[in-house]
Amino acid sequence: WFEAENPYAFQEMTEILLETIRKGYWDADEEMRREIAELYARSVARHGESGGLRGGGNVKLERFVEELLKAPGTRELTALLAQYQLKVKESSTPGKGTGLDQPAEEQKPKETEQVRGKEMEKVEERPQQTLSSTSWKLLGVAIAALFLVVLGYRLRRFPKGKSRATRRLPE
Repeated sequence: WFEAENPYAFQEMTEILLETIRKGYWDADEEMRREIAELYARSVARHGESGGLRGGGNVKLERFVEELLKAPGTRELTALLAQYQLKVKESSTPGKGTGLDQPAEEQKPKETEQVRGKEMEKVEERPQQTLSSTSWKLLGVAIAALFLVVLGYRLRRFPKGKSRATRRLPE
């Protein structure tokens, strides 16, 4: 499925496995290491390097794959290693016609165009009162009103000079 639909996704997966082995997070046996390296190298030889985050320009990974493929094996592995190295070299050097070896040409400034439409004016922003400052003001007014209500109640209930102790109880 990967071969037909997205060979670069397959390369990314095998790159992750190889990096995990290379960094020592996975202690795979020699057969598993070589099989993953072989699958990765075949994909690169067939489709070119994906240039992804892990594989594109990862020299340590390239050397690791080469070491795994150089181990005693068959002529097929030697041919695969040569194809792999060729594709890696192709992907790391700039292609023909890119002009990367020549300095960039100076660009001439373009003539400015007349722009039509509404002219925007700068509007100064006024600081808006925050909810917290408004809330504190309302709270202050409410406390003052409550104080006046309590004061009025006390003055009405206890006229000047009389206290609770001197009041007469109804008989």
